[in-house]
Amino acid sequence: MAALIRHEPQASEVQRKSRPVYRVDPLDVFERAFGELLGDAGVTGISGFGRVDLYETENEMVLELAVPGATKGNVEIRMEAGSLTVKVEPREMSEEGRRYYLREIPRTTVVRSMALPQEIEIEKVRASVGDGIITLVLPKAETARARVIPVESA
Repeated sequence: MAALIRHEPQASEVQRKSRPVYRVDPLDVFERAFGELLGDAGVTGISGFGRVDLYETENEMVLELAVPGATKGNVEIRMEAGSLTVKVEPREMSEEGRRYYLREIPRTTVVRSMALPQEIEIEKVRASVGDGIITLVLPKAETARARVIPVESA
């Protein structure tokens, strides 16, 4: 991450050091730009979600989504036809008496949809949420698991 500092050659050293330093992640800029451009028509619905990790083990795939404010009561997960959709409803918050300088935490419904790269046993999927991380454990279907094929001599 790079720090962005406004260049002001006329400002004194004390004035420059007293100004806030903003950290910019290029991926955040990209996501915001496409979120604004696509709006609700975005296929992946990346706006409002934090980072996502998707990895696999021998028998399952694991998906971890960072979502500020996610709790058991406001997360909805759907799987159909090889597609996974995670929807998080915002929690109610009073805006009274607040004056924001920076506001990036989503306060609207956020949705993220993605195609799963392998067949999943839907009946055995497990989901949990804690510390703003939604974790889905997606057991691979027997047909999607790697197998060793014995080789016989001719």
